[in-house]
Amino acid sequence: FGSSLAFGCTMAVLVDIKPSDGRIGLPEGGAEITIRNVSDDSVGFRARTNAPDSLMIMPAEGKLHRGGVGRLKIVGERDARASLASGNVRLLIQASAAPLFGLLSRSDWDSKQPQDVQSMRIQVLASGPCGDAELRVRYNELLAYGTQVQEELGALQKKLNPARGKGTQYSATQVTFMMVMGLLLSYLSIFERVWGRAPSTA
Repeated sequence: FGSSLAFGCTMAVLVDIKPSDGRIGLPEGGAEITIRNVSDDSVGFRARTNAPDSLMIMPAEGKLHRGGVGRLKIVGERDARASLASGNVRLLIQASAAPLFGLLSRSDWDSKQPQDVQSMRIQVLASGPCGDAELRVRYNELLAYGTQVQEELGALQKKLNPARGKGTQYSATQVTFMMVMGLLLSYLSIFERVWGRAPSTA
């Protein structure tokens, strides 16, 4: 699935899902997702993942009456860390109106229109916002930016060499300093996002 939060186009919100920022950390002991029915009717829910061999979801489906609260336990399998390190593991939580008795069957879900289903996609990280997976993603972003800076520096130096003696001149040291400052500002911005957006696991 994708990584964004998506609700039906015109439907009312049926459940409140926590964490609500689309990300959750998965420590060794597992994590918990809370679903609260905020509608006036019974609501069925189900949870799916794009990495079923790495994550166990308990329960994977259920029903909540008006005001009811459900808690989903997310547990990593033995090979979970390798999958989570990629940063591509997702959960899909869905909710829709349900009959008073019984659960929604697979055919019930399949027959529902998109506007009748409230959906939330959640990225699962190795151990929270400062975990290995998240840091590796940010490190790769920073590394790519550093490579881009080096390429731009080389291009600027080539342009500056023929222009010496004409108008304002900038030395290679000055250009390097400006590039390094830009890199540092990007570095600070990235790690501000890493440590400033801690997803709740309660």
